[in-house]
Amino acid sequence: MTFLTVLFICLLVFYLLFILRVIHGIGVVSADRFLVKKDYTPSVTLIIPFRNEADVILDSLKCAQALDYPGDKLEVIYVDDHSDDEGCAKLKNAISENHIRIIKNAHKNSRSGQKKGAILTGINNSTGEVIFTTDADCTFQKNWIKTMVSKFDENVGFVSGPVFYEDTKTLFEKFQQMEFAGLVLVGAGLIGINKPLLCNGANIAYKRNVFLSVGGFEDNMNISSGDDEFLMQKIASTGDYEIKFCFENSALVSTKGCRTINKFVMQRRRWASKSLFYKDKIKVLSLIMIYLFYLSFPVMVVLGISTDYLYLRLFWFALVFKGAFELGVLKNAEFLFNKKINKFLFAVAQFFHIPYIIIIPLLGIYGNYEWKERKLKR
Repeated sequence: MTFLTVLFICLLVFYLLFILRVIHGIGVVSADRFLVKKDYTPSVTLIIPFRNEADVILDSLKCAQALDYPGDKLEVIYVDDHSDDEGCAKLKNAISENHIRIIKNAHKNSRSGQKKGAILTGINNSTGEVIFTTDADCTFQKNWIKTMVSKFDENVGFVSGPVFYEDTKTLFEKFQQMEFAGLVLVGAGLIGINKPLLCNGANIAYKRNVFLSVGGFEDNMNISSGDDEFLMQKIASTGDYEIKFCFENSALVSTKGCRTINKFVMQRRRWASKSLFYKDKIKVLSLIMIYLFYLSFPVMVVLGISTDYLYLRLFWFALVFKGAFELGVLKNAEFLFNKKINKFLFAVAQFFHIPYIIIIPLLGIYGNYEWKERKLKR
């Protein structure tokens, strides 16, 4: 057996063990939903940054107005992040409740840390014990706040919730939905095994005093992305607070996938750009190992064609096991997202997923990107 064969097998074993741990973690956070709910109703501030969201901002407001939470303990703050469309005017004209208001982002219109600046502006102008954040292009159910809050106790500092792509019409959007569901479930599973790595700022909540005690965004304002994962990882690293995932359908926040490939690539580049800045180098090493596993697939094909057919057999062997184990993760989508996974589309997606995982991190590491009509630094 050659060195490369042994290396490929070791990478496969590492990846399959990683997926098995994720599946175990999903079981842990899923079981947590059966625990008795606590009678805990802290004051809550929901912060919604927005920039040029005129087409969807009123859908967000409709959800905010329908939230089922004690009115004297809820405030909703929309933070205008230097919009130059009519979204702010639309929102201002539609707001009739005293607990919902608009403020301007105090952070200057720069090329980095802009969303963090908007959230920080919201926090500095808020009163809630628990801070929620979501995006202006998201919708949520009336019990969202109440369900997420039920995961807090004196030891919990941060709660991550599920996010799902809705209204998938094209094949491209269906592939996005499946891939994104997988990311959310992996994030849930890693929280379940106390290795929090992934979450999504469209559905997170944290205690104000915990945010302040760890320094908030102070050490990463120079990085455009990461208002969610950097904060979660920082809170977890203190060892003083628990991180929870709310594995409840009523806590689901919905958004729409990217309509074009260019927007999709820009979004994923933005997400990938923060991975090298994770403080926990063991987690960075694990991500590198996973990347090498994906990189091994095209290498096996080339070697199988040019040197030894054995590598082609190994390619198919690894691909089948990879798919089977990943289906073990995605089967949880049926409960959490009320969505069955189309196994045929999943099988087809496997051949796109490999080059996608290889290319996107490289694009995220090198170069800047554009988002919300704004050119941003990594």
